[in-house]
Amino acid sequence: MLSPRDLARYSRQMLVKNIGYKGQMKLAESKVAIVGCGATGSFMANLLARMGVGYIRLIDRDIVELSNLHRTNLLDEEDVEKAKPKSVACREKILRINSSIRVEAVIDRLSKQNAEKLLVGVDLILDGTDNVETRLLINDLAVKHGIPWIYVGVERWYGVVMPIIPGETACYRCIIDKPPERRGNACEYLGVINPAVALTTSIAASLALRILLSEKVEGAMYIIDAWRNEVNKIKIVRNPRCPACVLNRYDYLEGETVSGASVICGSNQVEILPPKQLRLELENLRGLNEVRVLKFNKYVALIQFQDLELMLFNNGRAIVTNTIDREKALRGYEKLLEKLKREGVIRR
Repeated sequence: MLSPRDLARYSRQMLVKNIGYKGQMKLAESKVAIVGCGATGSFMANLLARMGVGYIRLIDRDIVELSNLHRTNLLDEEDVEKAKPKSVACREKILRINSSIRVEAVIDRLSKQNAEKLLVGVDLILDGTDNVETRLLINDLAVKHGIPWIYVGVERWYGVVMPIIPGETACYRCIIDKPPERRGNACEYLGVINPAVALTTSIAASLALRILLSEKVEGAMYIIDAWRNEVNKIKIVRNPRCPACVLNRYDYLEGETVSGASVICGSNQVEILPPKQLRLELENLRGLNEVRVLKFNKYVALIQFQDLELMLFNNGRAIVTNTIDREKALRGYEKLLEKLKREGVIRR
């Protein structure tokens, strides 16, 4: 049942054809996961929260940086100063907008190890990522478990949106079979402008609304040109030899798990996953020899250790900045863990 407060909040929305009281109830009962809480993810989270989607899970591995602010609508300078994880900062803002919904913040990257735990059970997955590898992982999981998802990408003045309904429409792997060798995060070298983000995510949110209301969605790709204010729709048909939605092969979800150190696409950073999840008391980093704490909160600490700069999360995951040398980053990380074990920063 919708409360009197809900009825007042959504009164204008429920006047719209195809929504009404029943549609609003359906939104309140819906569960959505948003993978990535940067530009596109934060815009979509804002729109869906205001619509009244009852449960939103926000998944992001990074903290808020100053370069994020020009293209987001939920993040601000205070989040940068406090080094807040993006998912936490977005959750805090969303609950100020709509305290009647449930919002979960997950501070981690989506991987083979956690994808099914984080995404199975939701009604819709929204793409707020910035790389092809993660989209291929989302696609494999969504197709395998029959979960609708929406691919969203933005660079410069242009955006693309493609709803994917397993068993009905083409999937992402019908059009992109593997990651390109040369490209990472397009924002790092092509740039992006916020009107393109706003237009693209508005189309994605509109499609999300239709999917959550069980309205039929066409298998098409929407191409957005924010410079010319044009939107073109291209019909996409299933690839009869698609490894995922036709042959039921899920190469990016199943198989060998990834551990150790990996360069983050399109960046000068190395991400390191611990051999097992740890529990770190980050406040105990202060005062340790060789460890200089620049910023910290209960989720993450920005530190300098020997010749490394890194973000150390409370589960042991780390992002080493200003390098793409995986071996150097991993050696330094292992030395840091040994020190933290000796000093009692890592819980047994």
